[in-house]
Amino acid sequence: MNLKDLKGLKWRLKKTAHASRESFKKYPDREEELFFHIKSLRYLPIPLRQYKFNPTRRYTSDFAWPEQNLLVEVEGWGHKTTKRYLSDIEKYNSAILLGWHILRFTPAQVKSGYAINTLEDYFRHVLVVICAKAPVLLKKLENRQK
Repeated sequence: MNLKDLKGLKWRLKKTAHASRESFKKYPDREEELFFHIKSLRYLPIPLRQYKFNPTRRYTSDFAWPEQNLLVEVEGWGHKTTKRYLSDIEKYNSAILLGWHILRFTPAQVKSGYAINTLEDYFRHVLVVICAKAPVLLKKLENRQK
């Protein structure tokens, strides 16, 4: 890689960061939009907002379903700074070590409907797993009662 390539890379990075900031200004609150969509779908449970999932750290998640161990994060352009990115990695690793599942979305994914479709798929999967385990769980309960 020569000096000319490096200058081109620097320009592309600046252009990307600028575009991200512009989309953030255009769509300032995708979290609210996602929350509105979730509330409008009556078959999805209502999430907790800004949920503190780690008792020893000050980490919070945009949305949480504690019963399903699911955290959802809507990533804005502010998450692209080095300091914030490293903090997010620590936060996500902490959540995974505590047994949480994490779904992350961009504002564009929220707007396009991808985020809500993914949440529907997740909850559909959870229902399938619960239904598949139901006979085994019922047998265990019956054995305990005897």
